[in-house]
Amino acid sequence: MPHTWGFDFDTKTLTLVDDGKVKQNTTTFGQLGRAVAALLSLPITKEQGSACLEDYKNSSIYVFSFCLSQRDMFASVLRVTGDKESDWTIEHEGHQERYNAGLVAMKGGDMTGFAIVMYTRVLFPDEGGAFEKTRELANLALGLPEDDLDEATKMAVDGAAEMKERLKKYSTKKE
Repeated sequence: MPHTWGFDFDTKTLTLVDDGKVKQNTTTFGQLGRAVAALLSLPITKEQGSACLEDYKNSSIYVFSFCLSQRDMFASVLRVTGDKESDWTIEHEGHQERYNAGLVAMKGGDMTGFAIVMYTRVLFPDEGGAFEKTRELANLALGLPEDDLDEATKMAVDGAAEMKERLKKYSTKKE
């Protein structure tokens, strides 16, 4: 969705936040599902030095699929679709400008503003979205596999097309 990572596959437009080079951790739905299943499969208490639920009691866990920038995502989109960069219109928007626009949209009742705010905040220059720099990651302890970026990108591109068709089907106007 264009109001998340800035990609509009229909118009082949990409809105980069600043220069599009700030990296953040992101996770596929598949990896999230594997993480939840692995976490709930852990023994409750320590057994032979393995990870256990007790290790995560009253705390957050951090898992990820990738640590990448919008430009990294775009490179994957180009590989998956076979497009050239020249096939796309690339726009730039400052992080604070985009964030503030999301806040204004939310205050006006447009909840796409929430997605804009959430996805833009992780792209601020302070790299707050690259939580692997400040948090302990649970991928290894949970035995999570590495995700394939181009496979995940293909699912996103295909999913965007499917979502568009669903929205068309259910967005008939009532007169």
